Amino acid sequence: MSAPIYECRSMYGFGVCIAIFTVIVTDSGSRAFSQIARVGSLGLSWCFFVFCFVYGNALTEQQRYTEFRIEMVLSALDSLNLLSTENEMTLQISGTIGMSPIIENMPQYQNTVLNRLVRTTFAGDAWIWNQYYFLHYYDLTNYNYVESADVGAEDLTILYDGYYETIYGDESNILIELKEYE
Repeated sequence: MSAPIYECRSMYGFGVCIAIFTVIVTDSGSRAFSQIARVGSLGLSWCFFVFCFVYGNALTEQQRYTEFRIEMVLSALDSLNLLSTENEMTLQISGTIGMSPIIENMPQYQNTVLNRLVRTTFAGDAWIWNQYYFLHYYDLTNYNYVESADVGAEDLTILYDGYYETIYGDESNILIELKEYE
């Protein structure tokens, strides 16, 4: 209890426990207490119901933003003719896309459980822009993804500098540096 868990499954489990508890409370005690408990139970159920939809919409929006950012990178790579190359290229991605501006500006998002849940799902250290989705869903077979390469941004030339990303490269290495905006 000193360090609450904000993982999705634990929050759903917590909601189920509270729902069971409220059902038990509404069936016990006097008639007046039972009526008050039912109103409280309905209010709490409504809060959980609304939260589930807000959380689902936030996850959908973040996924839409992620796909938009991937398409922006692919568009930049295509404009540089790097998608149609026959050469094997080493690909490194640094930075994250951050959170969707729509989610960041939601009033119910600021400093709440929703904030922690969405950030844990999409912006955690293990996620880092979901390179697997980027490489395999769009079938970038000529690219070998590496976590960190011997070649950094200072060793490569800037091929593309856009609003959302900067692409560095040479004949065998590509570094995509994602820009996160707050």
